[in-house]
Amino acid sequence: MTRYLQRNLFVALADALSPGGVLIYETFTTAQLALGSGPRSPNHLLKPDELRDAFPSLRIEFYEEVVEPEAVGRLVARRPR
Repeated sequence: MTRYLQRNLFVALADALSPGGVLIYETFTTAQLALGSGPRSPNHLLKPDELRDAFPSLRIEFYEEVVEPEAVGRLVARRPR
């Protein structure tokens, strides 16, 4: 999932994974507002650490939030076997 945020799909995305399946997710954070481009609506911007906490049933393999060149959160998480 890239550059798309629909919070009410988080549970469905996690549930759709087969055991051992991997979710890769990247989208904008609220820090993007300071850069003057990209989405402006809070509905389309992750709060700090929101993506990391959005998938409690998955095991996080990788997580980061960066602010350059764009402010995004990145997650790689695996459904346990």
